[in-house]
Amino acid sequence: MGFFDELKKMISGNVTHDQPDSSTSEPLQQISHDQYWEAEGWATIQEGQIWKKGRIFCFIERTSPPRQMVCQFGPHAGQVMQIPAKTVFGFSGVDPRKEIQIEYLNFEGQRKTFTAILGSLQKKEDSRYISTIVLPKKIRINLNTEKIVNPDTLPPIPSPREKRKIASHLKRGTTNPAYKALRSRFPVFAPLLPTSQEKRVMTFHENRGSNSETLKALKVKYGLANGNGTISPPTTGPSPGHDRAAESDDTNLAKPEIVNIIITGCEGSNHDPAKVLQELKQDSSYFEILELLRDFPNVAFENISREEAEGIKDRLETTGCTVEMREPVP
Repeated sequence: MGFFDELKKMISGNVTHDQPDSSTSEPLQQISHDQYWEAEGWATIQEGQIWKKGRIFCFIERTSPPRQMVCQFGPHAGQVMQIPAKTVFGFSGVDPRKEIQIEYLNFEGQRKTFTAILGSLQKKEDSRYISTIVLPKKIRINLNTEKIVNPDTLPPIPSPREKRKIASHLKRGTTNPAYKALRSRFPVFAPLLPTSQEKRVMTFHENRGSNSETLKALKVKYGLANGNGTISPPTTGPSPGHDRAAESDDTNLAKPEIVNIIITGCEGSNHDPAKVLQELKQDSSYFEILELLRDFPNVAFENISREEAEGIKDRLETTGCTVEMREPVP
């Protein structure tokens, strides 16, 4: 049978498409929320409810059960449609388990105490009302700020648009001037985030499973220590016969040495070097990256640890660049 004969059968509707036998096909593998988020690198805090990664929390904001709906228009008007269950996840810099007590005078003049989820607080711009989720029913209510008895206990509250901006920076994991401005206004909702340079140091050691004094300091600074609040000691201890003088010398040598990375030349196309630099310098624009790959020499990175610099140097040299590490000029 030729092509046109097949086409005629398809147009006339006489063709049948083979479907897999449902009795023999394997069912789709279902994974839990914990399995999904753990596979993405998140740590489970509350089983099936809350997860944490760095300085950001992920939590189940709301769920809607499966339901039926009658279609009101289109070719399926009047037909009953099955709407599947839906889970909406929220992201916040505030632990979803933190609560705040709000004293409120209702319209009858009665004093009520609401237990609200701190991270759920939000306020529309130029509005005297705040919105929050209250416990134990976990429903969202609006409160008039003029009737709150203890307003001094409430932190500065961002609007929904500002909360989305904060969550965007938290997902990325680095700060910039816009995020610093948000943090200065809403310190409770916008936690301290590392700069792009500090993020590179942490990523460098995370990918290699290594450690350094700089990394330890960053972990303490950003609250990324172990659960007991301490930093794990290095896995390798002193060898037998290791005297205190040698230990003192090793300690001095282990101190991070700060260097600059200078690109002195580049052979061939700039595509691969630009791709690496864009990955390492996420806060720089594409045109700023291109400026580093012309009119050599150019300072690509300033005041970074020698360990991190060696990793960056290796990556750039594999793309055809010639790179030098120099101590910063005081």
